[in-house]
Amino acid sequence: MFKKRLDLMHLGKIKRSLQLHSENGSALLLVMFLVLLLSVLGMAVMGAAIGGATRTETRESDIQSLHLAQKGLNEATAYVASQLPENINPDQLAGILGELTLPNDTDHMISTNLGTLGNDAEGIITSITGTPDVLNSRIYYIDVTATAEVNGVNRNLRQRITLDSYPDFLKYAFGSEHNLILNGAPHLQGNVYAGNQLIIRNIANYTYNGFDNQKQTSYPQISANSVSAGEVHVQSWDSIRHGISQTPLAKEAGNLNDTLKEILDITPDRVKIKEKKKFVEINVTQSFGDKLEEAGVLSPEDMAKARAFIQNKNISGLNGLLIGAHPTEGHLETPVLLRRDYPEGDQDHDLIKEIDDYNETELRIYNSKLAMLSTLYDSMIFDKDLTVDKIGYKSLEYASEDIKNGDAANPPKWLIVAGDLNLANNSADFLNVRGNILVTGDVTIKGKVAFNSTMLVLGKTTIEDAEIERMDGKELVLISSGRVLVNRFDAFKEVSTAEGTSASEMKMKGFFYTEANGILYGVGSKFWLEGGFFAKGDLEVNAVTGSVNASLVSELDIAEDAKRRRFFVDYNNKVYEDQKASLPRVTNVSVSVGPVELLK
Repeated sequence: MFKKRLDLMHLGKIKRSLQLHSENGSALLLVMFLVLLLSVLGMAVMGAAIGGATRTETRESDIQSLHLAQKGLNEATAYVASQLPENINPDQLAGILGELTLPNDTDHMISTNLGTLGNDAEGIITSITGTPDVLNSRIYYIDVTATAEVNGVNRNLRQRITLDSYPDFLKYAFGSEHNLILNGAPHLQGNVYAGNQLIIRNIANYTYNGFDNQKQTSYPQISANSVSAGEVHVQSWDSIRHGISQTPLAKEAGNLNDTLKEILDITPDRVKIKEKKKFVEINVTQSFGDKLEEAGVLSPEDMAKARAFIQNKNISGLNGLLIGAHPTEGHLETPVLLRRDYPEGDQDHDLIKEIDDYNETELRIYNSKLAMLSTLYDSMIFDKDLTVDKIGYKSLEYASEDIKNGDAANPPKWLIVAGDLNLANNSADFLNVRGNILVTGDVTIKGKVAFNSTMLVLGKTTIEDAEIERMDGKELVLISSGRVLVNRFDAFKEVSTAEGTSASEMKMKGFFYTEANGILYGVGSKFWLEGGFFAKGDLEVNAVTGSVNASLVSELDIAEDAKRRRFFVDYNNKVYEDQKASLPRVTNVSVSVGPVELLK
C-alpha cells in the first residue's frame, strides 16, 4: 500500500514536469504575434497616410490644372476682344475673326507662377476657331480650347464666345439706359435693364379729368418665357431702390430673398450686374445717316451735306436736299386727280365724250401712281408728307421680302419720307406696311396696321388707339429720336384672360426705342406688347391690375385683381432673324461667354 502511494506521488511529479515543459516559449510567441500585428497596423496607417498624401497632391494638381486651363480660356477671350477695332464694320467681322487662330508656340503659352512653387506646370491655348451663324451674318461664334498639365495631371477645356453687332436694346423686354421706374403692377416677361437706377414702387400715378391721382397696387412682376430667363440687369445691388423712400437694396441683407420676392417676384440669382460701359448702344441720327447712305439715293457730295443737316437737326435743310435730289424717277409724291368739269347747259355729245375720256385717263394715271406705293422695287424718296389710309394709298409695300432685305450684292431698299408719315386706318381690315422706312419728320399710327418693317424716325412717334399686328409673320422695329407716345389704347376695356397672356389678345407686336424719356400707362388703358420697349432717357411705367371704369369724379373706379394685369410685355427674340438686314449698325461688338465644357 505504501508502495502504491509512492507510485502515485511519482506520477504526479511527472505530470507537473510535463505541464511546465509544455508552457515553455508561449511568451515569445505572444510577443512575436503582437509585433506582427503592430507592424501590419503600422504599415496600414503608413500606406493610408502615403495614399492620402498622394491623392491630396493629385487633387491639388487636378485643381491647379483646371484653374490653369480656365485661365487660358480667359486669356483667349481677352485676346479676341483686343483684336476688335473700336469702330468696326459688322460686315467685316468674319474677316477680322478669321485671322484669330493661334499656333502652338511660346507666344501663346498661358502665363503661370505655379512653377515657383516647385510644381511642373504648363498650359497652352490650343485653338481659336470661328464660325458664322448659319442664319445671321451679324452673329459669330468662336470656340476656344485650352489645355493645362500640372505634375502629370492634364485638363482640356472648351468655351464658346458669341459676338454680335446688334444694339443691346433688342435683347430686353423693357429697359432704359438711365433710370427705369416701375410704378405699380406691370408684368414684364423677359429680361429688363436699368443703366442707372431701378426704382420700384407699389403706387401707380395717373391723371383723370384733369386731376393727378395715385393708386396703391401690388408690386411689379418679372418672369421668364421660352426665350428669356427673366433676369434683372443693373449697375449694382444698391442701384435697386424700392418703396416710397426708395430704399437701396443690400445684397448682404438677411431678408434679401423675401424682399426680391415681394418687389419683383424673382430670386437673387436672377439679378445680374451689367456695367453701362458694356452696353452696346445706338445713335439714332448716325444710324439714320448710315441707312440713308445705304439707300443710295444721294450723290457722295449730297450725302456729306445730309449728314451735316442730320447732325445739326436741320430738318428743313435735309428735306430740301432730298426733294431736290436726282434722278427724278427716284421720287414719289401724292398724286393730284385732274378732272375737267362739264359745261353747264351744253349737250355737245362730242365734247362730253372728250371730257369723259380725259377724266378716265386721268383717273387711270392717278390710280397707277397710287398703286406704285404698293409695289415698290427700289429705294425711293417721297417728297413732303405721306398719308396712307386705305382710301388714297391702299398700302405701303415693297414687292417682295427679297427686294426689301436685299442680298450680298444688293443692299436693303429704303423708302425715305421727306416729311411726316401718317398711317391712319379706319377700316376693319389691316393696313399693310412692308418695307424699310426713313422718316425725317413725325410718325403717327392709328387703327389696325400690320407691319414687316424697320423704321427710323428723326421726329416723335404717336401711337393712338392702334392695333399693331405682324405682316409676313414678322414685326415692326421703330426707332425714334423723339418721344414715343402711346395714347388711350383699349381704354377701360376688361382684361379678358386671367393672366393677360393670350396670344390673340396681344394688341401691339413690335420693338420700340426712343432717345427721349418715356412714360407709359396701363391704368385706364390696357397696354399689351409682344416685343420690347426701351428708352435712352428715363422710362417710367404706371400700371394697375383688375377692372377700371370711368367715373364722374376725379378718380377712376379701380377694382384690383392681381391676376388681371393691364400692362403686359412679352419679349420676342425673332426680331434678329426677321429684320436683320435693316437693323442699325453699332460701332462696337457685344461679347458674351458661354459655359465651360470639360473635354475628355
